[in-house]
Amino acid sequence: MGKILVFGTGQFYNNNKKKLERYLENDIIVAFIDNRAGEIGSFENKSVYSPAEIHSLSYDKILLMSVHDREMKEQLISLGVSEDYIVFFWRYICEKSHGKIWLRVAKFPSHGKRVLIISYALNYGGGTLAAVYAAMSLYALGYDVCIATQDADEHLAQQILSKGIHVLICPAIPCLEKEELYWMMQFDMVIVNVFQMIRVACEVSKYKPILWWIHESSNKFSDIYPRYRYWFAEYDNVHWMRNLNIYAVSEVAKRNFEEYYPEMVTGILPYGIPDEATHSQLYTVSEPREKCIFAVIGVVSKLKAQDIFLNAAKKLMEKYAGQAEFWLVGSCGSSPYVKEIQQFVKDFPAAKSLGKMPRKELGKLYRNIDVVVCASLEETMSMTIIESMMHGKVCITTNATGIADYIKDGENGFVCEAGDAEALCEKMVYLLNHKEQCRRLGENARKTYEKFFSMGEFGKRLEQTLLETEQAYAKRHF
Repeated sequence: MGKILVFGTGQFYNNNKKKLERYLENDIIVAFIDNRAGEIGSFENKSVYSPAEIHSLSYDKILLMSVHDREMKEQLISLGVSEDYIVFFWRYICEKSHGKIWLRVAKFPSHGKRVLIISYALNYGGGTLAAVYAAMSLYALGYDVCIATQDADEHLAQQILSKGIHVLICPAIPCLEKEELYWMMQFDMVIVNVFQMIRVACEVSKYKPILWWIHESSNKFSDIYPRYRYWFAEYDNVHWMRNLNIYAVSEVAKRNFEEYYPEMVTGILPYGIPDEATHSQLYTVSEPREKCIFAVIGVVSKLKAQDIFLNAAKKLMEKYAGQAEFWLVGSCGSSPYVKEIQQFVKDFPAAKSLGKMPRKELGKLYRNIDVVVCASLEETMSMTIIESMMHGKVCITTNATGIADYIKDGENGFVCEAGDAEALCEKMVYLLNHKEQCRRLGENARKTYEKFFSMGEFGKRLEQTLLETEQAYAKRHF
């Protein structure tokens, strides 16, 4: 029986407590470590010690359970603790999970070439949905497709299975070993989705053609690159990248990746999304109205810049009171930023916060929106804007988004400077004064979706990219 010290007693531990309990097996938590030990005293009926007291304790492993796990590790090392005893929570789960695989077979699988798509998780995040839509595109072209992931949202998993795509749950994926590599050998080619899967991409590339698809934001707005480069330092070398065919979802994503690995991206592979708009919905509203509805759709966060949107709205209403409404659609957490936005909405009668909506309801809501705004300070693509174009909506995005490369100002949408409320306000004012152009702009937005982001066009690009990946692999190995 292994004796575990858990470093961390905060929200991260509480969020992952049940998962940890499932994987403890023969290990036992003997105590907790926390820099606030003096305040806490005891936790979970066990003593809490400060890191400085660790040498008085008997243990086999120190399990780091915090978003600040890198800092924790460095602190322990500075106190003389051997790195061999320190383990990150997610790596502990991987160690306990090697060889544990749950395959859920689709009801109507295809029988073509076998493609494995490996992603970090199966949820409704943009990067994950891109992988799901890639699977759907390949299935439509006759490929036998399986999505492998650490864990999955059950509702989304059921949807994927119903579309003929297999789902494989493998908790050890980020730190795969020979057990995981063994079952991957049955596939003809592999798509590794997102940077978090760096170890997977590098290891599997020894045996199979790999397309590594990159979506991540820059270090300025996300810690994904520094975090995973630290966790997988042994793979943080362009030597490993030479066996990979690396594509980015946009020029923004390409720049972010090449900040660390210059000139390693082969090309750009934007995703596509299913067409969920009906002809009767395109360019229409549910009923005639005098007010123009502007909306930001997405989780409330600094990155999505709802504050910029609301400040632009407030400026607009100084001259156009009563002529517009400003909607926020998306989940809210409890951060200081969210509280600030909620207070702004409360004090601003023209604004509404509608919260998170199920995808079906969101599809209906588009009928009541005139203009969709992406005020993001950075976004490697923007699934919201692509969905809006699919619905034939007028869109405004910032120049810090990947989708901006597909928008020509005043023809199929508008692009403004990121972080500039004045610039965003000018675009919204223009649309208020030229409502007669909204239908034309919406029609052109729809054409842009059909040309670049429909599932058919996406499938063609993806299939060609996989063919190039196979050919490059064959040249290196034969």
